[in-house]
Amino acid sequence: MPARGPSIDRDRLRELFDEGLPYDEIAKRLGASYSGVAHAVKRMGLSRTQLEHPALRTGVPIAEEHKRAAPLQYMRELSQMSQGKMISAHRQATAIRWAEELGEEGLDVSYAPDAPPSDFCPQGGFYTVPAGEGMYDVAALLQAAQQTVNQ
Repeated sequence: MPARGPSIDRDRLRELFDEGLPYDEIAKRLGASYSGVAHAVKRMGLSRTQLEHPALRTGVPIAEEHKRAAPLQYMRELSQMSQGKMISAHRQATAIRWAEELGEEGLDVSYAPDAPPSDFCPQGGFYTVPAGEGMYDVAALLQAAQQTVNQ
């Protein structure tokens, strides 16, 4: 049977969780692993509403057929990373690479329900515009994600 990590102080975990700290910060403060914190949170039945990064709040509803579009998925993953949510290393790397490539090309992302399909987004809806002119601030999402991941 594999060795278990150190016991986590449930009261302190609840306190830090309620403060809204990301799991990696809670793990540091408790001297536990990220996965140990995640498992303890789940066992304790704790949950918090996942907030979208401000860059994802545009006020324009996303059409149902665009909710699984790659650009939106990547932006959501960057948002999750910025909140300390655990996502797979592959998804993390892919979202970061996607955002870095946009930045290198001087592009940002916008959305219009009636935007036609394109190479950027085969489902349509999402399209690229010059950086600073988009509805979404992908550079801000990337920066927030990288800051949290690099802590």
